[in-house]
Amino acid sequence: MKRRVNASIYRRTAGRAAIARWCTVQLDSWPVAHQRRTISIHGEPAHPQHLAELVERS
Repeated sequence: MKRRVNASIYRRTAGRAAIARWCTVQLDSWPVAHQRRTISIHGEPAHPQHLAELVERS
């Protein structure tokens, strides 16, 4: 019998949702100006943060 491999780092959908909520709260309270977007990596959502465009260069 072949064992099924779970590619996700989350054991359950509820765990994924709990982490997503926590991350959203943290980012909403972050005082640094940033942009959010979602991309797909191996079929899973990822959330890179963009700061470079918003940092004033001297």
